[in-house]
Amino acid sequence: MDRISQLSNVAFGGDWSEEIAPREARQAALRHLRQTVALSEEEDPATGDTRAALGLLTAALPKGALLREAFERALVIPHPGLRRAELARVLGNLESALGAEV
Repeated sequence: MDRISQLSNVAFGGDWSEEIAPREARQAALRHLRQTVALSEEEDPATGDTRAALGLLTAALPKGALLREAFERALVIPHPGLRRAELARVLGNLESALGAEV
Protein backbone atom coordinates (compact mmCIF):
# COMPACT_ATOMS: atom_id res chain seq x y z
CA MET A 1 0.00 0.00 0.00
CA ASP A 2 1.45 3.40 -0.91
CA ARG A 3 1.79 6.25 1.57
CA ILE A 4 -1.08 8.33 0.14
CA SER A 5 -3.47 5.37 0.43
CA GLN A 6 -2.39 4.82 4.02
CA LEU A 7 -2.96 8.45 4.89
CA SER A 8 -6.40 8.53 3.30
CA ASN A 9 -7.58 6.29 6.13
CA VAL A 10 -6.49 8.68 8.88
CA ALA A 11 -9.44 9.41 11.14
CA PHE A 12 -10.24 13.07 11.74
CA GLY A 13 -8.02 13.97 8.81
CA GLY A 14 -8.27 17.64 8.08
CA ASP A 15 -5.58 19.79 6.54
CA TRP A 16 -2.73 18.40 8.60
CA SER A 17 -3.19 14.86 7.29
CA GLU A 18 -3.37 16.04 3.68
CA GLU A 19 0.00 17.77 4.12
CA ILE A 20 1.86 14.67 5.39
CA ALA A 21 2.63 13.07 2.00
CA PRO A 22 3.80 16.30 0.31
CA ARG A 23 5.96 17.16 3.35
CA GLU A 24 7.53 13.69 3.27
CA ALA A 25 8.20 14.11 -0.46
CA ARG A 26 9.94 17.46 0.19
CA GLN A 27 11.99 15.91 2.99
CA ALA A 28 13.05 13.05 0.71
CA ALA A 29 13.98 15.53 -2.03
CA LEU A 30 16.07 17.54 0.42
CA ARG A 31 17.83 14.38 1.62
CA HIS A 32 18.59 13.53 -2.00
CA LEU A 33 20.11 16.96 -2.66
CA ARG A 34 22.21 16.73 0.50
CA GLN A 35 23.48 13.33 -0.63
CA THR A 36 24.15 14.73 -4.10
CA VAL A 37 26.31 17.49 -2.63
CA ALA A 38 28.14 15.05 -0.36
CA LEU A 39 29.04 12.77 -3.28
CA SER A 40 29.53 15.45 -5.94
CA GLU A 41 33.33 15.14 -5.95
CA GLU A 42 33.24 11.40 -6.70
CA GLU A 43 30.09 11.07 -8.84
CA ASP A 44 28.38 13.07 -11.56
CA PRO A 45 25.70 15.01 -9.69
CA ALA A 46 23.75 16.06 -12.79
CA THR A 47 21.18 13.26 -12.79
CA GLY A 48 17.49 13.21 -13.56
CA ASP A 49 16.69 12.36 -9.94
CA THR A 50 18.66 15.36 -8.73
CA ARG A 51 16.87 17.67 -11.16
CA ALA A 52 13.48 16.22 -10.13
CA ALA A 53 14.25 16.76 -6.44
CA LEU A 54 15.42 20.30 -7.18
CA GLY A 55 12.25 21.03 -9.16
CA LEU A 56 10.03 19.73 -6.38
CA LEU A 57 11.71 21.92 -3.77
CA THR A 58 11.90 25.11 -5.81
CA ALA A 59 8.51 25.01 -7.55
CA ALA A 60 6.57 27.01 -4.96
CA LEU A 61 9.33 29.29 -3.68
CA PRO A 62 9.28 32.98 -4.61
CA LYS A 63 12.96 32.81 -5.62
CA GLY A 64 12.76 29.17 -6.66
CA ALA A 65 13.69 29.79 -10.28
CA LEU A 66 16.86 31.65 -9.27
CA LEU A 67 17.86 28.92 -6.82
CA ARG A 68 17.15 26.22 -9.37
CA GLU A 69 19.27 27.99 -12.01
CA ALA A 70 22.14 28.49 -9.55
CA PHE A 71 22.07 24.82 -8.55
CA GLU A 72 21.90 23.75 -12.20
CA ARG A 73 24.95 25.89 -13.01
CA ALA A 74 26.83 24.40 -10.05
CA LEU A 75 26.01 20.86 -11.19
CA VAL A 76 28.15 21.23 -14.29
CA ILE A 77 31.23 22.93 -12.82
CA PRO A 78 34.11 20.78 -14.09
CA HIS A 79 36.41 21.06 -11.03
CA PRO A 80 35.08 18.63 -8.36
CA GLY A 81 36.11 20.71 -5.34
CA LEU A 82 34.67 23.93 -6.71
CA ARG A 83 31.52 22.08 -7.81
CA ARG A 84 30.95 20.70 -4.31
CA ALA A 85 31.59 24.08 -2.66
CA GLU A 86 29.15 25.87 -4.95
CA LEU A 87 26.51 23.15 -4.62
CA ALA A 88 26.80 23.37 -0.83
CA ARG A 89 26.47 27.16 -0.94
CA VAL A 90 23.37 27.06 -3.12
CA LEU A 91 21.87 24.23 -1.07
CA GLY A 92 22.33 26.35 2.06
CA ASN A 93 20.44 29.19 0.37
CA LEU A 94 17.70 26.76 -0.67
CA GLU A 95 17.39 25.41 2.88
CA SER A 96 17.12 28.96 4.19
CA ALA A 97 14.40 29.73 1.66
CA LEU A 98 12.50 26.60 2.62
CA GLY A 99 12.76 27.42 6.33
CA ALA A 100 10.37 25.41 8.46
CA GLU A 101 8.42 24.38 5.38
CA VAL A 102 10.25 21.06 5.02
